[in-house]
Formats: sequence, C-alpha cells, structure tokens
Amino acid sequence: MKDIIPLPADLFDQGKSARRDDVDTSHEAAESMVGTARKHHFLIMDVMMQTDGARRPGRWSAEEIADATSIDYVAVGKRMCELRRKQLIHRTDEKHRNRSGRKAYKYALGR
Repeated sequence: MKDIIPLPADLFDQGKSARRDDVDTSHEAAESMVGTARKHHFLIMDVMMQTDGARRPGRWSAEEIADATSIDYVAVGKRMCELRRKQLIHRTDEKHRNRSGRKAYKYALGR
C-alpha cells in the first residue's frame, strides 16, 4: 500500500499487544498484526479525511468507520486508540447512536 497519508511507523506497539508472560501464540498474533494494523490506520485516516458538505474533514464514530471500511468494529476501536495516543485524531463532543441504540462519540482529525 502506498503511503499517501503520513503516519508514524510506530502507531501499532507490538509490545503492548502481548505481555511478556503471555503464551507464545499471543506474541505470534501480535507480530502478525503489524502490517494489518498499519493498513487499518491508513484506511481509517482515509475515511476520516473525506469531507462533509462544508468541505471539512468529517466526524466519524467507530461504527461508521467500520461500515465504511469493512474493518471489524472491535479492530477499528483498537486502531482509534492508537491514533488518539499519537494525537492524529481526537474525540469530539458530538455523539452518534449506534445500531445497538447506545451513544458513541464521534472522532475528528487532529488534536
């Protein structure tokens, strides 16, 4: 995948995905996610850069991003945490009602 969106290489921290005392399969799973996580970061940022009617980057909930990208909702949530930690996105005050009927915050680009 071509790096069109400048993202830090260290967004996905393999060390935080498996603890030292976890079984070897957990470490293998974390290692296998490095490339996938990076692809997810690009897809999420690409969606978030899509403009709303006022030509501003949109505000998206994790569920909306999952629907737009076909990335699993749980995986989107994990990638959103990583993007927030690096201050590439931030949580807004705006909320979205998920299919479950619960409210979820929307996120936007930047701090």
